[in-house]
Amino acid sequence: MRTYDLAFSGLSLGDHRFEYEIDERFFDCFENAEIKRGSLIANVLLVKNQRLLELEIILHGEVEVLCDRCLDLFKAPVNDMRKLYVKFGNDPSDTSDDEDIIIIPERAHKINLAQHFYEFIHLSLPVKRIHPKNESGIRGCNPEMIKKLKEYTTGSEVHTADTRWNGLKDALRNKKLNH
Repeated sequence: MRTYDLAFSGLSLGDHRFEYEIDERFFDCFENAEIKRGSLIANVLLVKNQRLLELEIILHGEVEVLCDRCLDLFKAPVNDMRKLYVKFGNDPSDTSDDEDIIIIPERAHKINLAQHFYEFIHLSLPVKRIHPKNESGIRGCNPEMIKKLKEYTTGSEVHTADTRWNGLKDALRNKKLNH
């Protein structure tokens, strides 16, 4: 994971740009990772100040995810921009409730961005992941699975009224008629 270290100690104040490649080897480093494959580029703009590092992280590429509808893998685009702020502090009580602010020791000379890349990639994905539509407006879902889903869901649910409420409904109906 040292590939994703950002060494800032020898840099002058001001703007600096870095680029990181993210591929299968990256995702292999995370145990039980939902994403196993992907091809992304992380462009990082570091603005180094006296007591603060500002990071603008732009992720673009694609990752392979499971379709929530048909359970086949498909490539989902990732295009995201996040900001991360790194402050320096030596007091163990120096913590931040803001997930966009990291506090590191005064003597630190680098920060590893791998966990942040991993989280930002996941946050950029939609909650509901379904094959995108093609030029004809049809989703790329596995037709056999869709057929099975329709077979087991269409018409199989019979909605029966709950008869326990009939007495209350009758009483309300009678009350309205009498007024």
